[in-house]
Amino acid sequence: MEIRPMQGSTILHVIDTTGPGGAETIFTQLCAESNQRGYHALALIRGEGWVSRELERLGVETLIVNCKGSFNVRFLATLIRIILTRKVKLIQSHLLGSNVYASLAGLLTARPVYSTFHGFVDIGEHERFRALKFFAIRYGSRAVFAVTESLASMLVKSTSINEKQVVVIPNGVDTEYFFSRNMYEIASAGPVKIGCLGNVRTAKNYPIAILMMKHLKEQGLNAELHIAGDDTNALAESCRAQALELGVSDSIVWRGFVANTPAYLNELDIFLLCSSSEGHPLALTQAMSCGLPIVTTACGVENIVAQGETAVIVENQSVTAIVDGVQQLASDVVLRSTLGQTAAKVARDKWSLAFTLNNYFKNYGISNDE
Repeated sequence: MEIRPMQGSTILHVIDTTGPGGAETIFTQLCAESNQRGYHALALIRGEGWVSRELERLGVETLIVNCKGSFNVRFLATLIRIILTRKVKLIQSHLLGSNVYASLAGLLTARPVYSTFHGFVDIGEHERFRALKFFAIRYGSRAVFAVTESLASMLVKSTSINEKQVVVIPNGVDTEYFFSRNMYEIASAGPVKIGCLGNVRTAKNYPIAILMMKHLKEQGLNAELHIAGDDTNALAESCRAQALELGVSDSIVWRGFVANTPAYLNELDIFLLCSSSEGHPLALTQAMSCGLPIVTTACGVENIVAQGETAVIVENQSVTAIVDGVQQLASDVVLRSTLGQTAAKVARDKWSLAFTLNNYFKNYGISNDE
């Protein structure tokens, strides 16, 4: 029998990461939207951090339970107990680990589960117990949400998830908050400010951006690379050492976590996404909303931006291609303006946060009219 949440009932939201990011932003916004629509949002997270602080700011009730380990039976038992004692009617989970636990708990408690995948990293071929995990999700989740068409296609092709389960819901941004500055002239006396946005991790491929700076310097372009995001790990230290070795450390500004993202983006002249692999990065649609001219690698975002219309898309993993793309934008104010203005319009029309959230609730069987 279908269990459908009624107004006032509890929706449990589960994620197993704690820092800032696209998945985490959508997670917190879904929690807030649940409360806004008259349900009771209960967030289950694994520890303190940006997510817990954001949930507190949004007034979302939060439970913290350690879920570390490849298969944490104690966490599963705790999850089931929470579902039963708190009279949870629906479960929304994000990322592979939480999707597996939520699906198992949903099977055992007869609660509908909706699992969201935010990127290709969650469906890697070398994932431990991969077949068993996706078997649990297939039979424990009523629907599986993917943030891009390409990710949805890969889920169907490379896992046991049924094609009929998969629904594409792109990640959206608050386009009113990420306003467009409509400024495309680069100050003649200052450096061209090229900016990245995202925590320092392998998939973001920041080493290639640092190598780009060496080539730009050799070609005589006065440029600065700004990197915003958590840069407190070993990989970030390695990137700093690389920049020092290449002689470009004085041209790289490590911004760390940026609280006011629109202000940061509106400081930039060019937005750079140099990732090796992406789902639907919120940073990209945030940059689009701000009307920034964009250079991006072909890393899975080709359904979000279009070559020559909303971005310059270059070959993945090619520093030469990235350099050429940046040089093209740096030297052509008309192209910067055209790409930026079109990107801002597309972001407003297709990638709004309201559209994303409403899609989730429609798939739960809940509309704005209820």
